Amino acid sequence: MDSIEVRLSKLERANRVWRHLCSAMVLAFVAVFSMGPAPDVPAVIRAQRFELVTSKGQRAYLGPSENGKAVGFYLSDSQGRPRAAIQASADGPAELRFTGADQSAVAELGFTEHWAGVSFGKPHDPYRIFLGRTIDGKAMLLMRGSDGETHAGLWIADDGGWLRLDDKDGKRRFSVPASTQPTSQPDRDKP
Repeated sequence: MDSIEVRLSKLERANRVWRHLCSAMVLAFVAVFSMGPAPDVPAVIRAQRFELVTSKGQRAYLGPSENGKAVGFYLSDSQGRPRAAIQASADGPAELRFTGADQSAVAELGFTEHWAGVSFGKPHDPYRIFLGRTIDGKAMLLMRGSDGETHAGLWIADDGGWLRLDDKDGKRRFSVPASTQPTSQPDRDKP
């Protein structure tokens, strides 16, 4: 007799559990269908800047550069120092830039309608080394001093090449071939 009562008690408990589960499911269906359709997803989201901040204070944002001249994706460390960027501007190069943790060095991969290349130097200073190629096919290696002037250059084109070395005052010290000169001095936007 004891076993029948135990079995009946278990059956009643299972019945109560099933009733509660069915009631909860009915309430969930009623709640879902009474909410109506899901809200529309906008086709375009517009903002001046999208920013993400980690718990350690590292920042990543999509928007205008600090000086407002370019738009890109920027990463900075927890002290707010720039570390990496992908940016483009209407009148300057499109760049991929990496900055050292101590902010003493920058490596950039840049492109314009005139050239593509890699430069190495200090942040906010003229680059010191540039390796690239112009749209007309000239390959070049340029080295600039802290004054921003090219003091050493190697240009190679289909019709030949030349090497030039200047002193700190810009006076030519060595050039091979002596009669060949580049058509233009490369600058940040047009090597």
